[in-house]
Amino acid sequence: MFPLNLDRRKQCGFTLVELLITMVLFSVVMTSLVVGLNSGISSWKRVRDHQQTMAVTQHALDIISQDLRHMAKVSDEEPALVVTQSNSKGTSLHFSALVPHTYHFQARGAVWANVEYAVVDSEDGKNKKLQRTWTPYIADSTLQGSEEKLSIISDVESVQFRFLSQDGLQPDWNQDDTLPMGVMISIKTNKWRTIEQLVTVPLGIQP
Repeated sequence: MFPLNLDRRKQCGFTLVELLITMVLFSVVMTSLVVGLNSGISSWKRVRDHQQTMAVTQHALDIISQDLRHMAKVSDEEPALVVTQSNSKGTSLHFSALVPHTYHFQARGAVWANVEYAVVDSEDGKNKKLQRTWTPYIADSTLQGSEEKLSIISDVESVQFRFLSQDGLQPDWNQDDTLPMGVMISIKTNKWRTIEQLVTVPLGIQP
């Protein structure tokens, strides 16, 4: 028989040190991948939350803007615009507005409406929301069963309204017989910065 003459080095596998080095390198690579993946997911969530907040806030601004553009003085006995200031919740707004032809209330005879915007506590009492109360009228009578209360934006910190006159933006409006040239809306949410929009108001509208 021929003697068995094999190279012992070829029979050796990985040494313990080599295995440990491989495991350490693998752990470093995997940790880097996980950290990068988590960072990407967090960034995506922030962008998504920002886009959702912006979309909800813009929708609220659109609703408020439409009401303000139809603001009108409909009675000599009541001021055209009532403003209430609150240190914790911002500005509450109460005014009269003509009913747009696109509203279904006009088909029931509604001509104008009392509109109120105010920051109120949410149902669970943990947050605040901007609530719109809309009460349509036929002449001097309320359209029965038609008052609407709509939460147009939740998780709001404060809402401010400023009023544009010939002297610039004013924090309050005390002119009972006239309407402002425009209204600056400022909405501050708990998740994002303050978002502002200026809405022009038609002048010279009479009942």
